[in-house]
Amino acid sequence: MPETCAVLYWGTIVVSRGAMSLREGGGGGEEAGASGEGGGETPAGRRLLMIEDDVALATMYRRRLEHDGHSVEWASTARSGLDLARAQDYDLVFLDIGLPDRDGLDVLEALRRESRATNVVVLTNFSDVHARARSEQLGARAYVVKADVTPAWLAQQVREWI
Repeated sequence: MPETCAVLYWGTIVVSRGAMSLREGGGGGEEAGASGEGGGETPAGRRLLMIEDDVALATMYRRRLEHDGHSVEWASTARSGLDLARAQDYDLVFLDIGLPDRDGLDVLEALRRESRATNVVVLTNFSDVHARARSEQLGARAYVVKADVTPAWLAQQVREWI
């Protein structure tokens, strides 16, 4: 590995700095179809939707989840996430609260009202008692603060949340 290439270690996934790329909607990164686009559930995994505006975090989580055999689609805005959730069935939706175009708790309410998404995990950096209570009130399966968990832990919890 060149000396100029910094590497971050997150569980069992190694992400080289500068290698972050993610296509919205299909996931997949550099290689076409890496997220299992076009089919339902992957043999070992589940269909997941990640609504997250931070590309680096979305890439890191997607890679770890795909490592466990899940198919992961990504949306960087509330609008695109809601569009995907309305159009397709997902086994689990990871939802950030701090989205650029709409509050994540409003998105959670809309998911409950307008889509078939029943398993939603709020994945945020807001460690706020009121936001946690509101997400539970709206039926979120869990409220996870990103800074408190590793991608490996998150991937292990998927089966419990589904």
